[in-house]
Amino acid sequence: MDAVTSTLQAQSRTVATEVSARMLRAQLDDQQTRAAQLLAVLPSAPSSDPGRGGRVDTYA
Repeated sequence: MDAVTSTLQAQSRTVATEVSARMLRAQLDDQQTRAAQLLAVLPSAPSSDPGRGGRVDTYA
């Protein structure tokens, strides 16, 4: 009976891990979708990186 119990416990942990992984993947997909939507509607701002042709703001 102990072998059966330990096998069931191991399987239960495996299932719980798989469910958690699926939930995390779904959350990541949602966040990536939201980020893409935000980037699509944000106005493009000039770059402050002079290496990319943008301007550099200096304050005295």
